[in-house]
Amino acid sequence: MKKIFTLIAAAFMAVSVNAQGVYGVQSGDAGVAAGTTYSGVPNITMTWGVAGGEDFKGGNKASKTLEKLLGATGYCEGNGQSGKLKSGTVYYYEPAQAGTLTVGVVLNAGKAFYVQDIDGKNVDFVMTDSEGTTILTENGGKLEAKVTGAIVTFSVAAGKKYAVYCAGSKLGYYGFKYEVGGTGIEGVTADKVSSDVLYNVAGQRVNANAKGLVIKNGKKIIK
Repeated sequence: MKKIFTLIAAAFMAVSVNAQGVYGVQSGDAGVAAGTTYSGVPNITMTWGVAGGEDFKGGNKASKTLEKLLGATGYCEGNGQSGKLKSGTVYYYEPAQAGTLTVGVVLNAGKAFYVQDIDGKNVDFVMTDSEGTTILTENGGKLEAKVTGAIVTFSVAAGKKYAVYCAGSKLGYYGFKYEVGGTGIEGVTADKVSSDVLYNVAGQRVNANAKGLVIKNGKKIIK
């Protein structure tokens, strides 16, 4: 009997290590008040540090990727307040277990982006576009062009509180995925941001034959 219980416990631990859950903002759902909490994903509580407006807006061209990853069909535009560590358009996470967080955001051009713990310590992250291209890896980093479907991944520790925001502007929000026991981005070397990928001024990826004002390696050029 003891052996059976040992096997059951081992199986449960194996499942727990890989446990995950997702929360996605749904198009047309009513907005939320600042301070509203969400605990529908086990072992983590998310708090809205911003009122979400009258309702959540429908998605965009990046939404298919974000819907597949986070179950999100819309996003919160925020209320226009600039994000700060403890106020404004900021999104908080309090995990009960160590793991990995993946957050979907809309980041405006020229606005400093941050992932920090509640004491103000910067947390390492990797931000990619919806196609998986690395576009930002440093706290305080700014984008040349707005990205409507960025995916931010970072590791979290049990019992800590984390904040995701951008200074100088609101930060659009799709939702999150939480994986318990994952190794996160520790020990992972991100692809260099520099590449031959081209974007137009709307942040959309374009082919190498595109003409006019385009963005390459974070710089505007005219072709």
